[in-house]
Amino acid sequence: MRGDIGAKWFNLRQPHCSQGGFSLSNLPVTRRPVKTATSHATPPLSELAGVTQKLILDRFSPAAILVNADNAVLYHCGPTEIFLLRRRGVPVKNLLLMVREGLHARLRDALNEAAATQVTVVTTGARIRCAQGYMPVEITVTPHSSGKSGTLYLVVLRQQGQASALPAADTAEATLVRHLEEVVQATRDDQQTTIERFEIAAENLKSTNDQLTSINLKLGAKLHALAASEQELKSLFDSGNMATLCINRTFRIQRFTPAVTAFVPFLPSDRGRPLGDFSLTQAGHALMDTAVAVMSSQTSHQLVYQMVTTPQPSQSGRRILRRVSPYFNGKSQVDGVVISFTDITDISEAGHSTHPDNGANLDLTESRAQTDRLRTLSAALAVAEARERRSLAQDLHDDLGQMLALIKLKIATMGKLPVPDFMQIAMDDCAKAVDQANRRVRVMAFQLSPPMLDELGLPAAMEWMADEMHKMYKLDVVAEDDGKPKPLDPDVSATLFRAIRELLINTAKHADVAHAVVRTERTKDQQLLVTVSDAGAGFDPDQALATNGQGGFGLLSVRERIQLMGGEVSIRSNPGDGTTVFIKVPLLAAHASDNKG
Repeated sequence: MRGDIGAKWFNLRQPHCSQGGFSLSNLPVTRRPVKTATSHATPPLSELAGVTQKLILDRFSPAAILVNADNAVLYHCGPTEIFLLRRRGVPVKNLLLMVREGLHARLRDALNEAAATQVTVVTTGARIRCAQGYMPVEITVTPHSSGKSGTLYLVVLRQQGQASALPAADTAEATLVRHLEEVVQATRDDQQTTIERFEIAAENLKSTNDQLTSINLKLGAKLHALAASEQELKSLFDSGNMATLCINRTFRIQRFTPAVTAFVPFLPSDRGRPLGDFSLTQAGHALMDTAVAVMSSQTSHQLVYQMVTTPQPSQSGRRILRRVSPYFNGKSQVDGVVISFTDITDISEAGHSTHPDNGANLDLTESRAQTDRLRTLSAALAVAEARERRSLAQDLHDDLGQMLALIKLKIATMGKLPVPDFMQIAMDDCAKAVDQANRRVRVMAFQLSPPMLDELGLPAAMEWMADEMHKMYKLDVVAEDDGKPKPLDPDVSATLFRAIRELLINTAKHADVAHAVVRTERTKDQQLLVTVSDAGAGFDPDQALATNGQGGFGLLSVRERIQLMGGEVSIRSNPGDGTTVFIKVPLLAAHASDNKG
């Protein structure tokens, strides 16, 4: 269009010639196409600045990588491809796994130093291989504190000087270099494999630690439950009006009921003090000498005496029955004595009014009354003890035992790794310690309450007991069973198991025999009959029951506890003619129909 306008203006400015003369208007006009200007919007200044900065950073800045405290790459700019590798497989973010050969060690040291000092660290001496040879590289690490992202680190990699030329391919030096490179690469591969195995082992150990923490919490809860149970038993022990005092082998006070203070002036803080530190004038004649004699002879002693003037006038002149009995621990050893005081004044007066000459019957009557009261307490203690034993044994076997077995498997797996000798020795020691702990846990669980007693029944537990008697006491026990179902209440089963074990221990210690037989059978009257027999030295049952036995349970204690469970015990023995003990306990009524026919 601009050409058309110019042509018209040119024609208007030129003079016209006459006809036949030269006229510019008669000349042909050549018109050129004129480019039309296109209008472009100017980009924002911020975008222009960003493009300029990017071009400058890509063209003139050194290679720079921004990483966090875990060495994870957050951003990089500049010619980073010179110093970083693109590995095949799953992408990695750790800068130390991305740098080329020759930079890893010095870069790792520089990052650690910068993290420790929080100042800029400059490291020289690193080299990487390039087309021209070996390029020296300078590493600069600058820490920067960021509010939300924590401490960040800017890693700058730049060439330092000229690259050294590679040796000629056909020289001995080049051959040595290639060989060393192959050795380094093989070593690096082995190290990477070892690192991966150690990472797996670390994860396994972390998992094991978490499981042990869980077991520790469970055991803590169980200990808390045991403490609560002990507190309940203590409350039961203290709530009665029976005056009972327990002292240990060194004649120090273990515990006492509040009613004892009427006879000996104890305070709650006196537990652990020697009994001889207190006045025993109201506790009967020669209490200390009697306690020593009972502990030595392991036989009970009782005395009826009359109290003299006391700080409590109502207690003066009262007739007291004092009984001193030995106390046995779970290892069939005397662990102390139990002293009880019973006021028999009212019974004595009633007895004298009707039978003035029958003092022995009076003492016997009061002794039976005392026994009945003790039976009630013993029944509650026995049931609580059996339940806690069973619960603790189950926790030891199911939780801690399985955890130790898992730890042993993981240690065995770690032992197959190529680790230094000192670590292999440490893992072997750990495996031995775990084996010992596992055996100890199994023994503790079985001694507390064999798991198969509840899971498989009494006959299976008898088989285990036979093995235990052979290992611990060299007593060969034959366990016989009629094969019929024998459903028992768990408390009855636990009490019966301990009674049979105590009888076998007595056989091993006193019968002077190497064989014993335990037979279990179900009777027609829906009871379980257990027979424990041996052909040993024998004894006088009446005398043995009178002394309350010399075992951890004792024959008298066996009889009493079985009777508390609704059963009965009978003994047939003569000196030199062996011993047979018959124990009957009721089976569960729900299975009564199983025995018909």
